[in-house]
Amino acid sequence: DKNSNAKNNVSVCTVDHCVDVADYKRLLDVASSCSAVFHTAALHAPYASTHHVSEFYSTNVVGTDNILQLGLPTVFTSTTSLTVTPGVKSRIANGEIAWLDGSPSDFIGAPTDAVNLPRNKYGRTKLLAEKLCARAFEEKGLDCAVLRASRFFPEDIMDGSSLSVPNIKANELLGRRVSLVDLLDAHVHALINIKAFHGVISTLVAPWPWSWRHPEGNAKAIAAFVAKERSDAAVLYAKHGWKMPEMISCVRDFRNAVELFNWKPRFTWDSLLEVLRQEQSTNDRFDKDHEDNHSNTKFPLTYKNILEGAY
Repeated sequence: DKNSNAKNNVSVCTVDHCVDVADYKRLLDVASSCSAVFHTAALHAPYASTHHVSEFYSTNVVGTDNILQLGLPTVFTSTTSLTVTPGVKSRIANGEIAWLDGSPSDFIGAPTDAVNLPRNKYGRTKLLAEKLCARAFEEKGLDCAVLRASRFFPEDIMDGSSLSVPNIKANELLGRRVSLVDLLDAHVHALINIKAFHGVISTLVAPWPWSWRHPEGNAKAIAAFVAKERSDAAVLYAKHGWKMPEMISCVRDFRNAVELFNWKPRFTWDSLLEVLRQEQSTNDRFDKDHEDNHSNTKFPLTYKNILEGAY
């Protein structure tokens, strides 16, 4: 970790060493008793205004190279942020939907093609780190899994929306966000199945409930399709003061993760709707029991458990 107070940010019982990933000698010392690495250390978007690009490069690129030089099986946490290029942003601004499957055409252009390259120093340095992982596999046969994490931080709401944070999170389960518990589960499964990766990159995101790239249409048309297909969703939302999405502008593809290491995300948009339905059914039964002087009904998992516990 780059920060001198990093140990204060993590429960002490989980921290054995606090080391700068850019310091290879120290990494080598502390890794001597390790058999694998979960490489999550990074400077990311919140640090953009406080850290120079050279610091991003030192941590995200040099640090990743140092981790790979250890020669240990490595699960590298990358980011879907690098796929939101200026070109993708332009398509979204024009009312289109961006179906992002992680293919090279999504984000990698010629070195001078700024429209199709990551839009900021975070994305650019993480893309360079991904390339280092690919090279380590191709040239040295290093077991390395690259997992692109979509939004999962509770504070990772950057759309400037007037909706509540739980409402935004719920909407983003439509192929744009992943729960923290599912993210952690994917990392463990990736390490267990690391021999299957062979340089392939996987995206971690709650699944789109329908076939990939279905239906056709612009962002508004896709949102209308969702409302029609889950006809009770608007009513379930309204009971919590939520609003359905008016536009769905970005959907990411989780299929590689399923095929490579049998990842099965538990917290999805459909599972959230099912909890809301059960909650409503339980409330209805509770009201009837209360009228009959029988108030022993036990409430099931609530939507708050999902939105607070899974993020």
